Amino acid sequence: DAVSITSALGDLLDEAQEIQDKIKAHLHSRKLKAKSLTLLQRILKQLQTLIWFLFGSIQAVVRQGYLVLTTPKNPFLEVLNLSREEELLLIHGNGNGHENGHNGIGSRSISWCDVAVVDEVKHV
Repeated sequence: DAVSITSALGDLLDEAQEIQDKIKAHLHSRKLKAKSLTLLQRILKQLQTLIWFLFGSIQAVVRQGYLVLTTPKNPFLEVLNLSREEELLLIHGNGNGHENGHNGIGSRSISWCDVAVVDEVKHV
């Protein structure tokens, strides 16, 4: 955030002490403002934050569900232009977790395509 960047750059500048004093003064004024709230105002502020978090979470889940339901196929696998059988074999492997010496995507992978076999990467 801007405060972190300002304080980090402030250490490098000639006005470092002045910037730090401004930051401390602003933090102090925010503490005083928070302490001046009544109990009801604090409860309402917490309730507002909870409602904001709840609606934001619901919105994120609904949008993710919409994307999953409206995307007929994994776009990364679509780029590879595989048949359905090849796609399933790539995702799940051949049943024992190894296909021609390498694992399927579902068993051990951090990317959407295979660059090299794990044993080859170990030798690098």
